[in-house]
Amino acid sequence: MKPKQKTFIIILTSFALFTFTPHVFATAGGFHSSRGSRSSIGRRTSQWSDEHTSYQRYTYNNSYYHSIGHYYNNSTAYGFSPFSLILGVLVVGGIVLKSKKPMIGRQSYVYDKALADETLAEQVETNFLLIQDAWDHQNLKPVEHLYSEALYAKHQKMLTKMAQKGLLNHTHSIVIDGLSRLKQKNSSQFEIDISFVAIDFLVELNTQRIIKGNNMTRDAFKQRWTFITNGDKLKVAKIKELKI
Repeated sequence: MKPKQKTFIIILTSFALFTFTPHVFATAGGFHSSRGSRSSIGRRTSQWSDEHTSYQRYTYNNSYYHSIGHYYNNSTAYGFSPFSLILGVLVVGGIVLKSKKPMIGRQSYVYDKALADETLAEQVETNFLLIQDAWDHQNLKPVEHLYSEALYAKHQKMLTKMAQKGLLNHTHSIVIDGLSRLKQKNSSQFEIDISFVAIDFLVELNTQRIIKGNNMTRDAFKQRWTFITNGDKLKVAKIKELKI
């Protein structure tokens, strides 16, 4: 059984037990009755009154009824608390909403690099791998010509901030699995999705402690790269991480 299914069953069971537990205000169980109504099958056995309250008691076999109280009997009765119902609905609803994630899934990961324009596909792959390698070595200067001015400045700033915090992000052992969703945005700009696996981790320089990711196995990634075309040259202008 999956962990989410197990958690859902446990909470649902707890909710049921909580909701239908006998009320503590009834010694032998009970449910609310209309105030002042009488049992059509009972018979009055006693009556008393004072200046504030009039009290009548009726009995029938082993049960008795008070005109200002509750109906009690010798068998256990179960009450239904509105509060417990609301609480249960909120808990179960929260679990359902939390488990209902967007249908992105692994099916969006592509294992096909076949594009109509093979030359373009090769150029995209080459630029992608060169930029990733430069990032892994924390030196973007050799690939500055593959960047738009704005994105280059942004990535340089990110590397500087990480260095100031004593952190280093390694991304290597990359294998491109697929190119997909080639979309021409205008005459000089297009975007394309790149599916790839890589070893990606964040390490603390002073202690060499890995604080995110791992350095042993590849993880799957998918990114949407927006390129600016200038003749036969490409410059990346935007990189968006996609969920898979």
